[in-house]
Amino acid sequence: AFQASVIILILIVVIIIPVEYWAQVGGFGLEDSEELEGLSTYVGINFTKVAIATAILSSLGAVAEAAIAISSGLDEIVTQHKEITSSQLFLDGTIIGKQIIGTAVNTLFFGFFGSSLALFIWFYGLNYSFGEILNDKVFAAELIAIVISLIGVVTTIPITTWIMSFKLKRLHKTQLKE
Repeated sequence: AFQASVIILILIVVIIIPVEYWAQVGGFGLEDSEELEGLSTYVGINFTKVAIATAILSSLGAVAEAAIAISSGLDEIVTQHKEITSSQLFLDGTIIGKQIIGTAVNTLFFGFFGSSLALFIWFYGLNYSFGEILNDKVFAAELIAIVISLIGVVTTIPITTWIMSFKLKRLHKTQLKE
């Protein structure tokens, strides 16, 4: 699970950095302008880097949870069925992975909706159009973090399954030599 999480983290960083620089969603949104009136917005912080760190941290939990869930499930299968082949383990891992992806998507969706509920109420009160909502800086930053987390979870399943299958194959080869 740890190896898969590290691989996915590297992949996520490779995706996040260009996306965050391209999207330019870090910093203060239009909704914050009233609270910021009279304050200096030059605080010496690169908000794009803060957005990158936020996106990485928000996806780490989902990736680690998926990696641990799939690897512990596969470990239990190997414990119960010592003669299982690596290809059968990979197939079982994809079946388990589909169920894990379903719960992870639900968790990410409800987490996004729960954390953005006040923002949605604000959008409704300000009569924002759908286009204005999609172009809002705060909403776009949250949406990017969720999409990247989903990419991380979806890629965690096959990578973790492949690593577990590879380790099983290597274990079988070692046992045959002895």
